[in-house]
Amino acid sequence: MRGAAAAASRARAGGARPLHSATRAPARGPARGSRPSHGGQLRGVCAAAEQWVPADAGEADAIIILAGGLTAEGGLPPWVVNRLDRAAELHASQGGRGYVVCSGGGTPHKPPPLSETGYVRWESLICAEYLVEKCGVAPDRILKEWSSHDTVGNAYYVAAQHAVPRRWRNVTVVTSEFHMPRSRVLHEWVYGLEGMCAPDAQVALTYEATPDAGLAEDVLEARREREAASTADAAEKARRYTTLEAYHEWLHTDHDLYATARQDRWNQPPPMSDKALASY
Repeated sequence: MRGAAAAASRARAGGARPLHSATRAPARGPARGSRPSHGGQLRGVCAAAEQWVPADAGEADAIIILAGGLTAEGGLPPWVVNRLDRAAELHASQGGRGYVVCSGGGTPHKPPPLSETGYVRWESLICAEYLVEKCGVAPDRILKEWSSHDTVGNAYYVAAQHAVPRRWRNVTVVTSEFHMPRSRVLHEWVYGLEGMCAPDAQVALTYEATPDAGLAEDVLEARREREAASTADAAEKARRYTTLEAYHEWLHTDHDLYATARQDRWNQPPPMSDKALASY
């Protein structure tokens, strides 16, 4: 079984700056600007992640919002608010049908905020609160995922916990412009894994990239450099691990954030510059 998560990309107007997205391609062949599903090589996938082709995506079964860090006080930074606001707009535009998924437990780069009673406040929980209280999204239309601690986990755990069990066909991923190329590579990798989706339940992906508001230019440049390196690494791994079994093995035995044998590294993430850290 090979998942067909082929997607080309489109641009939409949204405020002063364009909001970018991608249209779904039919399972039998890639659309212009997309790549083949993972039955073949990921040649040019990083370049494809930068291409945005105008088209109409239709209605989504789910709109996935990728968490993007918290402020020192445990609040939502402007670039994450942009993601949430755009997801709420998309959800409202289709009459409140489908689901909005808040994805993200936290980050290894900073300790999580705690509630007054000492419990962890996951990023997905804080995002869900905003959608209900500020955007008026119905709570029963919001799903959460808090197993993930990076974008790799975002893609995998939403697929495993929500998309596959619910047999979603059309999924929109919302994140910031600086984060979109890597997010696209990772989601197309996961949904294109052999064994992830049943032959009659393939998932088509679209993308909405929101403005990088609230980040100083030097911080944004540092984060973009980090994202470029991580995107290339993700594309290389996607060529190596092409089945659900192989991906699961890699994630849970070799990835620093999810492998028991590497859990001593949890509080010792790879060093990064203070400028890049400010974007988490």
